[in-house]
Amino acid sequence: MYVKVDLCNASDGRLYIQPSGVVQVEAAVQFADAQCFTSLDGASYVLTGSLQTPVTLEPTWTGGAFSTAQPAAEDLAGVVHLSGGLSSSSDGVFEEFVLPPQLRPGKAVVLPISLCDGANGGMSITTDGVAVVYGVGLNHTGPACFTSPDGVTFAR
Repeated sequence: MYVKVDLCNASDGRLYIQPSGVVQVEAAVQFADAQCFTSLDGASYVLTGSLQTPVTLEPTWTGGAFSTAQPAAEDLAGVVHLSGGLSSSSDGVFEEFVLPPQLRPGKAVVLPISLCDGANGGMSITTDGVAVVYGVGLNHTGPACFTSPDGVTFAR
């Protein structure tokens, strides 16, 4: 799984967590940013298991990208935890998936998310459960290349 983290000077980065437990830090631009500082504050993930509810993917999206788990969500004490990995065959602003009714936010939420090569992106989820992911700045192809909801949470 890939979990978004902050590096030196607020640079983009992520943790690559392998099934063996080995963790690597990846920097979006320069590895020197990871060597300078890697913040683990707020980094979290849910273990893949049978308690997670699969999400409904939109037509151009494929789950399990780069050997990650299929996209899923779980409500733990009123906090929804997202997991898995996705990729797509199209570019731009993306409607990726729809959450089941019991996992939808009471108000629309906007969340940070990790994209291809550790770049930052954003995810908005409406009260209808529709999740749209977009690249930050000029990064319009990042969501299609890879989107990692691992570690993304919101209060219901």
